[in-house]
Amino acid sequence: MDPRTLQLFAPAVIIPLVLYDRAVRHRTLQPRGPEETGVNLMLGGITLLSDGIIVGAFLLFYDALAPHVALFRIDSLAVQVAICFVLGDFLSYVHHRLMHRWPVLWASHIVHHQSRTIDLSAGLRNHPLVMIGTCLAWGLLLPLGVRPAVMLLVAGIIGTYTVFVHQGDWLAPLGRVPGLAFVLNLPQHHRLHHSADEAYYNSNYGLLFIVWDRMFGTYHAPDPEMRRFGVEGVPSTGRVRTLLWWEWSRLLRPDRAPPREDDAPAEGRIGPGLMVYAGAIVLLALMSLLLGFPRV
Repeated sequence: MDPRTLQLFAPAVIIPLVLYDRAVRHRTLQPRGPEETGVNLMLGGITLLSDGIIVGAFLLFYDALAPHVALFRIDSLAVQVAICFVLGDFLSYVHHRLMHRWPVLWASHIVHHQSRTIDLSAGLRNHPLVMIGTCLAWGLLLPLGVRPAVMLLVAGIIGTYTVFVHQGDWLAPLGRVPGLAFVLNLPQHHRLHHSADEAYYNSNYGLLFIVWDRMFGTYHAPDPEMRRFGVEGVPSTGRVRTLLWWEWSRLLRPDRAPPREDDAPAEGRIGPGLMVYAGAIVLLALMSLLLGFPRV
């Protein structure tokens, strides 16, 4: 199995789904409807391309490092996949929690929380620097004998799921399966995590499994009445460069007056956003062909 199959197929499939999602749902709760969707797609395309570069570099490095740090030899692919789904997701939970605790990590992660409406396009929105921490976290599985290609495949599956968990309608039937809401991170859990209320967005950090939050005291029960998303005082639309460095500017220049939301005009359209996102997929495909990712 080639990890590139998922890494390239999933982003491509998301394009028509985002358009369909926007066409059938009324954006009554979204202050800047088409602008925010366009910005989400543009940020998603930038992140997709930067993620490809960062992951490719880490993959080459981890392939060279793995034989020297592996303490165990695991021949079974099924066991390696299971380790990645459980421990990899746990490491992602820890990394996610740290991003909300450490200002230097929050300065990048805040971009994902800027959206005022939580839908499929919001799941694409991120900051390029976040992937560095993700790769470092997953690298802790190398001593267990997990191959980097397996990490890439499972991380891609978990990452794809977390994009769809932002769209509440399609995964809603999962919540009706007895006991599944106790273990699995579902849209009702993650919507709370995107609340504008700090007490809410500092909870429910799980990506695939919500059980980590239950175990470590960061779980918060869903609130169906919660309607405010985003980060107070931080814009959801505007110049991409401004959005990416909004919190970094406050962190690196504390002597300056903090930027105001009114300073970021509503900029962004769906068309240019789609072009950037689709272009990132094409460039990522070309890069993956040149790098030649290992097969699982």
